[in-house]
Order: sequence, then structure tokens, then C-alpha cells
Amino acid sequence: MRRTLPKELASFAPPENAQATASGDQLRLVVPLRTITRTIGGGVVARTPDTIDVVRVPGIRGQLRHFWRLVGDGETDPRPAETRFWGGVAGDGESQASKAGKVRVCVDVRKPGKVTPAGVHVRNQRDVLKPQPDWKGDPNLGYALFPLQRAKEELQAARSRGATELRTADLRQDGVEFDLTFSIQNALLDDVERFVRALWAFVHFGGIGARTSRGFGAISLRERETIRAEGSLEAQWQREWGPRFEAPRPDVAAVEQWLSKHAVWVRLAGLEALAGPIEASAERAQGNLIGALKDFRQGVDIGRKRGRDRREGQSNWPEAHVLRFVYEALARETVDWEHKPPRKEMARYKNEAWYVPRAAFGLPILVKFTGRQDSRANGSIENAKGRWRSPLTLRPVACACADGRSFVPLAVVTGDRVPEDEVEIKLDEKPKGVKAKPKAPAGHNAADSPIRGLLDRAQGDAVDAFLEYLQERGRFRRVFPGGSAR
Repeated sequence: MRRTLPKELASFAPPENAQATASGDQLRLVVPLRTITRTIGGGVVARTPDTIDVVRVPGIRGQLRHFWRLVGDGETDPRPAETRFWGGVAGDGESQASKAGKVRVCVDVRKPGKVTPAGVHVRNQRDVLKPQPDWKGDPNLGYALFPLQRAKEELQAARSRGATELRTADLRQDGVEFDLTFSIQNALLDDVERFVRALWAFVHFGGIGARTSRGFGAISLRERETIRAEGSLEAQWQREWGPRFEAPRPDVAAVEQWLSKHAVWVRLAGLEALAGPIEASAERAQGNLIGALKDFRQGVDIGRKRGRDRREGQSNWPEAHVLRFVYEALARETVDWEHKPPRKEMARYKNEAWYVPRAAFGLPILVKFTGRQDSRANGSIENAKGRWRSPLTLRPVACACADGRSFVPLAVVTGDRVPEDEVEIKLDEKPKGVKAKPKAPAGHNAADSPIRGLLDRAQGDAVDAFLEYLQERGRFRRVFPGGSAR
């Protein structure tokens, strides 16, 4: 069943999912794909599986345009080339006009996959529904599934109804199978090749739905199937481009050779990659990656101090305390906070700007405290020019093997790091923002923090510090650039 347009829009063009034709195509590709991890959202409503459009064309186009920008040729302004191929609004002022794209995208879902709750909230010893659900599958994945847990108000309402448990929001299980058809006409040859490079990056590092940078909705070519090509550029596809879509063999050394062979051609901006031990399931590979990130950011004696009396210890990361001190500076008062900040240590995090290293993992960061006093420092850490996508992708990649049960966990860094001069802190109670920086210089990290050495050796960059952490404690190996090169 398809959605239908209201009568007011009946004169508009048909949806892109209409059957594509091959007539006059430079290149027509049919890409047989499957999901290898569970999918979050992917529908019209955020974080909600769509029962009609299981795989939506706008989401596919958005991912491909993202990778299109990353595989560019270093243009000062990439927008003209993007508009030329993908379509959009061209020109300035009154001369603006809609421009049709050169590529048409169609989706044919073969197997929609099963939709199930991600977990369940159960009652604890105090007869209250726990805010943290019992997640299904690899327990490490719960760290990245938090958008699917129920809000406090929902838990309270369920308890008032006498419910003994409450399911989380749904996600779609792995095993979705679908074909993507791309029809390209009247495009420049350089643009077609750039599209193929973006497609390679999407197949190996992208996905469908939400939280693809944390490995959800990860895709791969279906086993024993290949990409079918037609059109005037078919010979070039068969000779040059098609062989690039081979899967790596299930061995970390082979993964390094695979990336060395193809990544230079793909030209992903800023690409670095680390590979972990081969796993028998994509979920296990994804869980190893998410578990390492969880420990790095919140693990006891790593990202967090050891707690007392069953209470969690304070974070070794400075951001929460930074917001408390920013509030004091703006309010011109000293506050008796519920969670006392280490004032001598925190002086290291203020120079010409406040240092907030976790900004390197993407912005905005929303900070909400629970205590009456602490909640005065509620606020956010933002990029002054809007949302900033994390440069870090944690992604299982399917390997070439007879049983289809080998997956390599990859930690991939692409694109630019968060701009040094565009980070600011905004408090809910104070209209004025203050300047912040994502990198703390060597020696500015808290004296008793286990991550101090990692941040210092990484020159204050938290993403680089995480990559070093993976190599030191997670049995990961740098596979691009090869060996120990940076």
C-alpha cells in the first residue's frame, strides 16, 4: 500500500519510487542490499519504523549526498557541483530557479523485516519502573539505544495504571532486503564517477534509519549477488568501478589491504580507520565498538570516578562542571551545587575559553541535571552554525566468506573535525552564550583523570584519544592509513 497525494497536489510529479526505465541512461545500477544490524526509525516520524515505506528514498538520497560531499575534489564551494548532479535551487536572489537532478532513485523492498521493541522497562526493588530498560540483544548496544527508552512521564503513567512493565519504542530487526535502482542521465563523466565513489562509501560506511554513525541500519551487498549495470557506461562499470565493491576477506590484515586498495580511489576526506577482531555476528561486532565508546566516556576508572554506596561516581569529563562554572560566572554568584565541582582542577579548563573536549563527538550536547540546584546549569554545548555531525562512525562490515558469518568492527573517522572557533555554551536560564573550545591544551586536563594521558597525547582531540584507547585496550589495529601512520 502506497501513500496517496491530496487532490491539491495531484498535478505534481509522481513519487520517485515509480518504476525506473533504462532508456537513454548513461548508467543504470540495481544494487541488492540487506541490513546486517537493527534499524532505528527510518520512517516519516522520527525514531519510528515506517509500516509503508520501509526504506525511504529521501533518506537514501540524504546519505548519498553526505558521502558525495566527503568524496569531493577539495572544491572551495562544493554546492554548484552538488546541485548540478543532485538537483536543487540554483542562482541568487530573483534569478533563483529549481534545477532537476541527473539521478533517479527507486527502492524495491524484498523483505521488510520484523518490528519489535528494543527492550522493556521492568519494576525494580522499590516497585518503580526502571528508567533504564532491559535491552534485547547485546547489552553494550543499550548505550546507543537511549533515544528509544520511555520518558519519565510515560513511566509514571504506566505505573499509575498498575503496569508491571513497559515496552520501549520499536526498531526493525536486521535482515531487511531491498534493491536500490539508480538511473543516471545527461551527467558529466566526472560526476558519475564521483557518484560511484559516494555509493561505495554508503554501502560500506553508511546505512538506513537513525544513528547510522553508531552502526544501526548498517547495510551490505546480499550474499552471492552482485550489482547489475546497464547503459552506455556499462563497460566502464564492469572494467573499473564494479570490482571495487568486493567485500574484504575475514582477516584484519586483509581488511587493511582492502582499504589500501580502494580508499585512495574513493578519496573520503580525512579518512582514518581502525579494525578490531573478526566476529561471527554483526551485532557482536557492533557491540564491541559501542562498548568501547561507553567505557571511554562513562566506564568506571576511565570516563567516570568510582562511586560509593551504589551511586555512580562523577564523570572524569569536564563538561558538566564547566556548565556549573559558566552559570556562576554569568550569575556572579557561588552556588552550593548538589554535585560539588573540583574547583582547583577545573581552573585548568578555563583560559581564553572554556574547554569541552566531548564536542569532538558531535554537537549539540544537551545537558540536563536532576537536582534543584544543579538544574540551574541546564543548557547545551552547540556549534554556532548549527548541528555538527560526529566525524566518528562505528560500523560492522560484512566480510567475504562461505557462510556469511564474518564481520569486522571498524572505527572510521571521516570529514572535518569540529571548528575550533564555532563552539559555544548556552544556559537555559541565561540568554547570552559564552565561547568554548573543543580541545584542551596539554596539561589542562584534570590531574586525577585516567583519560588525561590519552587527551594530552592526542593534543586535546577526544576523537583521536578514543582511537588511541581502542588500540591500547580494545585490540584494535590501525588499517588506514596503514600500520601506525597518522
